[in-house]
This record gives sequence, C-alpha cells and structure tokens, in this order.
Amino acid sequence: MTCLLMSWSDKHCPLVTVRHKAQPMTPWFDAECRATRRRVRAAERRYKRTFLEVDKRAWSTKRPGLRALYERKNSAYWRNEIAVSSGDSKKLWNVFHAVLGETRTDDTDQHTADEFAVFLETKSTLCMHLLFQRPCMKFCFDRHRRWSGSLL
Repeated sequence: MTCLLMSWSDKHCPLVTVRHKAQPMTPWFDAECRATRRRVRAAERRYKRTFLEVDKRAWSTKRPGLRALYERKNSAYWRNEIAVSSGDSKKLWNVFHAVLGETRTDDTDQHTADEFAVFLETKSTLCMHLLFQRPCMKFCFDRHRRWSGSLL
C-alpha cells in the first residue's frame, strides 16, 4: 500500500527544486508597498494573459506609481533615520553605512601592535639596505629627519 501511494505521489506530485534568493529585508517596505505591488503585478499578469491594449495601458499607468511610491517611502525612511540620529555621530555613521549598502563585518585583525612594529622595522631595514646599496644615489637627512636623494 505504501509503495502504491509513493509511486502515485511521485507521478502526480514530483519533487521540484525551488531556488530562493536570500535578500535582506528593506526596512521601508510596508503594507502599502506590498498592496500596491500586488495590484501592479495583477495588472501585468492580466496583460500577459490577454494581450489587450487596454490591459497594457492599465499596467503601464500603474508601474510609474509603484516606482514613485518606492522612492517616496525610501527617501522618507532614510530622512527620518538621519533626523533621529542627529547629535549622535556614531549612530549617524551607522545610518550612512546602511544607506550606502555597506555591510559591516565583525572580523578583526589577528595581528598585534608588536607584530606590526616588527614587520615595519623589518621592511624599513630592508628598504634602507637596498637603497644604500645603489652606488649612484647619495642620501642625506634634512633637519626634519626626511631624506632627499641626489644623483652623483
């Protein structure tokens, strides 16, 4: 009996792979946006089903309204976020990063200040060694401990 049900379900309801693109939630996208998008998509489906000119015009007139609604909601949301965070520079910078779509990672470098100092000392020693090995260059330090080179 179980095999019969399994074969029947496999025949009439085969497994389907569904791809879902994970996208971050848009904070300003609310119920009004969803309802308007639903109406525009319904008009689009109606036109694609009938190919009538009247349905195409109905869909074409609704699309700019949806785009304008998105722009208005987006702008109002971010303006409010900026206004709320005024006076708190850390919060304001976080808002700017969010507006720009920058993702923040919690990865911190595993290098210490001592390791960096050793690296910098080694690098500068190597560079000085290579520079002073060249016979055609003469270097001197000025009073601000910057060096300038001149050809011999």
